[in-house]
Amino acid sequence: MPIFANLSAKFVLLLSLNWTPGQWQDVQTPYSLHGRRSLDRGYSMSRFTYAAIFLLTFIFLCSGSAFASSHFIAANGSDSNNGTSESTPWAHLPGMATWTGNYNPVAGDTFILRGCDVWTNANFPINWTWSGSSANPITVDRDITWFNTAKCSSWNRPVFDAGGTAIQAPECTGGHKNFYIVASGASNVDFKWIEAKNYFWNSDQQSSCFGSGGFFQGLNSDFITLDSWYFHAWNAGGSATDNDHMIAAANSTTNCVNCLVTNSVFDNSDGDGDSGVGLQFNATNNVIHDVVNAIKPVYQGEFGGNNIYNVRTSFDGTTHPNCIETVGALGPTHTYYIHDNLVHDALTCEGLQIGNTNEIDYVWNNIWFNMTHGGANGPNLPQGGSSTNSLFYWNNTNVDQRNICAAVGSNGNKWSGSFVMQNNHCITAGTPSGSSQSGGMVDSTVTGARTITFSNNVVESLSTANSRGYTSLQSFVYSPTVSSDPTVGAGANLASSWPAGFSTNDANYACAEQTVLGVVQSVCPQRVSNTRPSSGAWDSGVYQFGSSAPQPSPPSHVVATVQPSQ
Repeated sequence: MPIFANLSAKFVLLLSLNWTPGQWQDVQTPYSLHGRRSLDRGYSMSRFTYAAIFLLTFIFLCSGSAFASSHFIAANGSDSNNGTSESTPWAHLPGMATWTGNYNPVAGDTFILRGCDVWTNANFPINWTWSGSSANPITVDRDITWFNTAKCSSWNRPVFDAGGTAIQAPECTGGHKNFYIVASGASNVDFKWIEAKNYFWNSDQQSSCFGSGGFFQGLNSDFITLDSWYFHAWNAGGSATDNDHMIAAANSTTNCVNCLVTNSVFDNSDGDGDSGVGLQFNATNNVIHDVVNAIKPVYQGEFGGNNIYNVRTSFDGTTHPNCIETVGALGPTHTYYIHDNLVHDALTCEGLQIGNTNEIDYVWNNIWFNMTHGGANGPNLPQGGSSTNSLFYWNNTNVDQRNICAAVGSNGNKWSGSFVMQNNHCITAGTPSGSSQSGGMVDSTVTGARTITFSNNVVESLSTANSRGYTSLQSFVYSPTVSSDPTVGAGANLASSWPAGFSTNDANYACAEQTVLGVVQSVCPQRVSNTRPSSGAWDSGVYQFGSSAPQPSPPSHVVATVQPSQ
């Protein structure tokens, strides 16, 4: 933005000095910064002080966000350009391995990458060390009116193309980083609307060179957002083991606690289809499929609105597949909010693994169905830990191939705080066979928790549910169709115990991968949610039966058309 953009707000500082017109006139008289000439000419110390204050104020006006501006980057530009217009773009984003400019980004800056341009392997990793502020983040973004007309006829994302070879090869040597971006000591930065493809590794990035490869790494960073990316077409070499922390942060109690991946697509149907991804950041409204691990957070946070499917066993045969798995309880509160996810048609993954030491889990409005991983495809609560804290498991719909809705097994005594399961709809493959304590919701008895609550859950077999109209063929799977269905009005009103800051509405359903005007993206929401009442009974399961006219029915299984290679 222009240097004078903030003058009107900051001019208040000048007024607060109570300068008189005479003092302004005195200050404008030439003087020596050493003070001798000023004193020789009769200037008082107070007037010199005013002059110094004026100089410092001028420097203040010209610093910080006053210098924030927009910069343009095109593959055929030059880093010797000023980068301030589309006609004089830089060739590289600051931090790229090939960047030769001398600009240091500041809070409020925006960097526009030209649409359809391609930056190849030699440009990576981008070593990003600059920070914005909460009010003025640094943004790497797009302008849909600016694109390379030689490569496409309308706007599409700029492309980071690793070219099917390791970045900074050879891997696992020295300080080499096989990442598109490494953020180090950075905060309040948004990276938006980028296509990343042809990532490759041929090493054991889970152990021998852990932390040396993936899509994005945060080091001593926080409040980094990846928004509306399209990750696809990655592959591993013959000497590789799987890498299921591809958007990750070094494990500590403060690193990237508030980092976020949102509105993005992870689609490896055009790659090996059986490796990655394992998101460690907060994750909302993403579509993730043809991977081995989807969401694997180490840190507390929010994980909601994600559509996860086609999760399968890794190519190396050893990496354990999970759709949603918390793998640590780091961060200030150890609290996870897992809601409104659609997990389905997963060939091998465990649907939900939570409950590490000291962990607090709020789980609501999630749907699991068509999970075919034998005996471990549904929620496992907890997965282990010496003493986990509390679970609040509300208004979920789980269609399980087992005859139970969730498993606690031998770990049912690990919860020390509250263990609460209310308003859920459990549909089992055969006759429900959970414990009498849980009314069929879990397989074993829960003990040890200060508060143990099972109430208002509807548990039935698949054949019974199908006969009542709950099926996987509905636009909104396993939803009630008439007011007499058993989930309608069967739930307790939980408004008073709902986590602060989250809506009590029923499931908004998950986003879907769609190609809109040639651009692959996560499109959401698919469904306008119904309001759960502030008083009176709720429905059980994810849906609150609505009396209004039927809502438009979007496709429940969307297959994206992969955009042509650029």
